[in-house]
Amino acid sequence: MFPTARYGSGRYWRQLIPMASPSKSRPGPSFLSDEELNRVRSAGDFLTAAVQARRRIHSSFGYAQLARKAGFSSRGYVRDLALGTKKFTPASLKKVSLALNLDPLEREFFLCLGALQRTEGSSELVAKIEKLRTRILGERRSPSIRQNESFFRTPSWPYIYAALGSITGEGVVLAEVARLARCSVKECDLALRDMLSRALVERNSVTGRWRALNPHLLIQGIKEAGAFTEFYRASLLMLSARIDEAMAREDSLIHGSVFSVRRDRMPALKRELQVLLTRYADESEDSEGDALATLLCALTPR
Repeated sequence: MFPTARYGSGRYWRQLIPMASPSKSRPGPSFLSDEELNRVRSAGDFLTAAVQARRRIHSSFGYAQLARKAGFSSRGYVRDLALGTKKFTPASLKKVSLALNLDPLEREFFLCLGALQRTEGSSELVAKIEKLRTRILGERRSPSIRQNESFFRTPSWPYIYAALGSITGEGVVLAEVARLARCSVKECDLALRDMLSRALVERNSVTGRWRALNPHLLIQGIKEAGAFTEFYRASLLMLSARIDEAMAREDSLIHGSVFSVRRDRMPALKRELQVLLTRYADESEDSEGDALATLLCALTPR
C-alpha cells in the first residue's frame, strides 16, 4: 500500500497522486498529464499518449497488449490506428475506449475525436471537444471529495475493492470477495452495491460475479479531506500490532533504511520511488491470487 490512489489493478491499494498543489498536472484515469491532454488533436494522438503514459506505470504495457484486450485479431492494428495508417471506425473506437478503461468524460472526449476524423472537422464537434477538454482539466483541479472519502472512511472498502482482482479477469463471486477482504458477506454486498451506484464496479447478472472497472482509481483531494491519512494510520496500527509475527514470517517483509540525501532532491526521489512501487505492484499482481498483500511506504526527510 502506498501513495497515490486505487489501488490496484486488482489485489492491492496505493495512493499514486503526489500531494501537490491544484495547479500541478495530475494524472487522470488515462494517466495523461494536463500537458499531454492539451496536445491531443486526434483520436490517434490520444491513443499514442495513453499508451505511453501507461507504459510509465507498467513497463510491459504496449499496443499489442491493448489490441489483445480490445479483441482485435491483429496485434499491430492498434498501433496502425495510433500512427494513422488505418482509420478508426465506430466499432474500433468503442473497443479501444473500453480496453483503455477510460472514465466517462475521457471516453466521450476520445469518441468525439474519432468522430471528428469522419466528419472532416465539423465546427460543432470541434467546439464540443474543447468543452470536454476544459471539463476534464477542471474536474482534475476540483475533485469531488465526498466520493473519495468513502473509500477511506469505511475501513473495509479498500480491501473489498482490491479483492475484486484484475479488471481483465472474469470477476469474483461475493463469497470469495468476503473471504479475501475478511468481511461478512452482508458487509461486502452493501459496499459493492454502493460502489455499483458510483460506476466503480459492475456485476454480471448471469454469473453473479463482481468486477472492478478501474485499474487505478485515482483518489484526488486527499490532502484536503484527510481521509487517506486516517486510513494510512489505521494500516500502520494494524501492522504494529502484528509486527513480531510479521518479522518472523517468511512471506512478510519489514524494511527500514536511513541514508543521506540532498534536501532539494527529495521531490525527484519521491517521484522515482512512486514509479518503482507502482511498477512493482502492477507486475506482482496475480489475477489468480488467493490473498491480499499490503504495501506501506513512507519517504521523509528528517
